Amino acid sequence: MAFWKIGPRGEVEFLGLQIVAGYGTARSGKAEVVAGTLRLTIPRGLNGRLRRELVEALVWRALARCYRGRFQERMEVLNCELMQVSTPRLDIRRQYRRWGSYSSRGYIHLSHRLLLAPQDLVDYVILHELAHVKEMNHSARFWRLVAKACPDYKERRQKLARFSLELPGRGRVPAEVQRGIEEQLRRWL
Repeated sequence: MAFWKIGPRGEVEFLGLQIVAGYGTARSGKAEVVAGTLRLTIPRGLNGRLRRELVEALVWRALARCYRGRFQERMEVLNCELMQVSTPRLDIRRQYRRWGSYSSRGYIHLSHRLLLAPQDLVDYVILHELAHVKEMNHSARFWRLVAKACPDYKERRQKLARFSLELPGRGRVPAEVQRGIEEQLRRWL
């Protein structure tokens, strides 16, 4: 299950986006997606650990912005076809412990790790969170709502648990991608 490629000349691709990294004057770093390329601008002078943490945050933030529309569209389709609840707002966050959550303020928060997941698992998590719009707990009534919308939810839950164990780095930017970005930054010096 490879979500990235490192090309022969050090090119880095992650989740379908070419990553180009360089140094710039932005104090907090910057990430923007332009025509299929994720451009990272990293401030000079950061030590290795801080630089890796910044790259991690910038990459996931940019990918969340890039893919949020697809998740929102899928949520609206599933809601319309299966749940018929008031449509919550959707956000993608760097959540490592949960796949999703629903707040009483009307937000569904999905884990960035779902960007790496197969569509059937994404659908299950979205349906699970949409069920919370009607039932804010995990009662028998809640699980009946989930089962009505997703009859094979038990199998999907098991598959999600296995996927979580197989996920490289528990959903962090893979070490190979980090090394490729580091190599690009070394060329700038």
